[in-house]
Amino acid sequence: MKADEIVATATDFYVANLSHTNKEKRYIAFWRANDAGYAYPLSWAGRYDRARILAHLDYYNGGENIAVPCEIVEQLAIAPAPGLIDGDAGPVVPSNAECWDVLIAYKVADTRFEPNPVFRRQPRRTHTHATSA
Repeated sequence: MKADEIVATATDFYVANLSHTNKEKRYIAFWRANDAGYAYPLSWAGRYDRARILAHLDYYNGGENIAVPCEIVEQLAIAPAPGLIDGDAGPVVPSNAECWDVLIAYKVADTRFEPNPVFRRQPRRTHTHATSA
């Protein structure tokens, strides 16, 4: 199924937040239920129904936030690294280029502002070169 077909038939959405996700954070922040803050574990995040998202599209999907079908977000989820989340609650979505590309591709609608996430980059590998004597 294509992205637009999945988005068109989705009934529940997570709202990913760009302002609470930065390059120091390993995981993407999602809205908690009832617009009550942010969480990294999906088990703590709110699931928002299509009618609510569409009724307030600029609020939930304006560019600083993007609403993405739950089924897509859940496919990206992994267990958190031990000790980073209270009680090791999860799953979480890594904050990296691949995950952000998927979330943006599956957002519920075009946004007022272009989403521009800041995420962790893989550390550079250092190479040691043999020296000749």
